[in-house]
Formats: sequence, structure tokens, C-alpha cells
Amino acid sequence: MRPTNVRYNERDVRDLELVLMQYQTMRPRTYSPNQCSINNPSGGTYRLVDPYTGQVMRTGRTNNMNRREYEHGRDPNLRRYEFHPDVWTDSYSQQRGREQQIHELHNPPLNRVNPISPTNPRRELYMNSANTPATSGE
Repeated sequence: MRPTNVRYNERDVRDLELVLMQYQTMRPRTYSPNQCSINNPSGGTYRLVDPYTGQVMRTGRTNNMNRREYEHGRDPNLRRYEFHPDVWTDSYSQQRGREQQIHELHNPPLNRVNPISPTNPRRELYMNSANTPATSGE
């Protein structure tokens, strides 16, 4: 028997949306020869931009661009900024190098740390990988 006096609040709805979003990102995908991750990447680098000033406030990388956009949209401190995909790639090295490039280009005030430490022994590898062709987000 279904209770008739059950009420759902906004938090219940947000929690359900988050569970559904997590399920969509975790469920296995069916293989299709035409759906290769090289041709259809799900991750990459992005920028959070202030819509009023145009200033890049934060940069980052992710293995799932849609999920990351959703996460930033739920964050009370970041939801006011526009999410702009920068480069689509599932290559970890390309993501690391490109994130460093856009960090140096924009010097975003909300980034807490340098994406690649100057003492990282793989820094040169990551920076070189960033210069290989990838799919532009805009």
C-alpha cells in the first residue's frame, strides 16, 4: 500500500538527480565499432568563466565532461560561472599538459594549485602531449 501523506522536498529531488547522474556515468556502454573513444572522447579540459566580466575563474580537467559540468552546477560557489569545454580528449597526458597551458594563459583566481608542479619529472612529457591534435570544445 502506498502512503498518501508522503511529501518530497528539494533535497530529495537533488539527491535523486545526483544518483541518476552517477548511474548514467557508471553504467557500462555497449561496444560499437563506430563509437571509438578516440573519435568520441568524454573527457578533456575546461574553463569556468564569469558571465559578466568574461574572466576565466577556474580551469580543470576531467574524464567525463558532462558529469563535471553537472558537479560544478551543483556547487554553490561555482554555479554562477559558465562551464566552457576547452579541448575534448581522453588522453591523460594531453589533459595534464593542456590544463597547465590554460592555467598559465588565464591565471585563474580560483585555482588553488599549479596543475603540474615545476619539479614534476613528467612535466615535459605532459607539455609536449598537449601540443598534439585534439578536439576543440568551441
